[in-house]
Amino acid sequence: MFEEIKKFLNFPFELNIPEVKFDCIWSEIRKLPRVLTKKVILINKYLARETKNDCDGFRTEGGIGIITETQGLATFFYFLMQDTPKNQVIFAEYVKQFIDSHQKEIIGIDEMTLEKMVVNLLHQKRLLISCAESCTGGMLISRIISVPGASLVTEESYVTYSDPTKAKILGIKPKFLKEYGTVSGEAAGKMAEMVRAIASSDVGIGVTGYTTGDTKAPEDGFFYYAISYRDTLLVDKDQVEGTRDEMRFDQTTIILWRLLNLLRS
Repeated sequence: MFEEIKKFLNFPFELNIPEVKFDCIWSEIRKLPRVLTKKVILINKYLARETKNDCDGFRTEGGIGIITETQGLATFFYFLMQDTPKNQVIFAEYVKQFIDSHQKEIIGIDEMTLEKMVVNLLHQKRLLISCAESCTGGMLISRIISVPGASLVTEESYVTYSDPTKAKILGIKPKFLKEYGTVSGEAAGKMAEMVRAIASSDVGIGVTGYTTGDTKAPEDGFFYYAISYRDTLLVDKDQVEGTRDEMRFDQTTIILWRLLNLLRS
């Protein structure tokens, strides 16, 4: 792949860069001189499941070199070109067209991560968010507060891992959980509504599911999540794969993505 990239960039000298694996190719490409780049991150979880940790190689389109790589739930598009004044104009227009045509899929551009986009939108709308997490164990709120300025949109959230904790902190009666099940859409919905009420927030999120990561059980990675916002209670379910931490990260990615689109609408 590097030979194709060097040929495309038309370097007049030999680059002494060792062959690398696909999972670190981007860090190596950034070392190349005279390269103007733009990174666009898309979410495409179903495609990602089919080509997980795979790289589609290097191709050219309209004078732009493109590397497409899928990792987990995200598909990364890396754009490369020779850094000349003329090419910069062409490059900027091409990337703009690409962004415009994929607007609904984009979850991040360059360093604008998914969680940063969520925090920025919450701040713009002057909204407070609170989370009640079970299977994700606090990773959802942790990703949100990792963004500078998150203190303006968050006040309190809870890890309600067990049924007694859900009853003690959120006030969800054991009878309710026994009737509908701890891992259910009803439980996630009630968690979202109750944490929103307790925290006096504008947005409440509840998530409950399975993330053992060390079994082949059919339910592993399965989860329900709910978002309570204004008069809307969005409840949905999904399933992810991987290790325990990979599952938690992908679960929170799906939730943040749905939240972003709900706030945008």
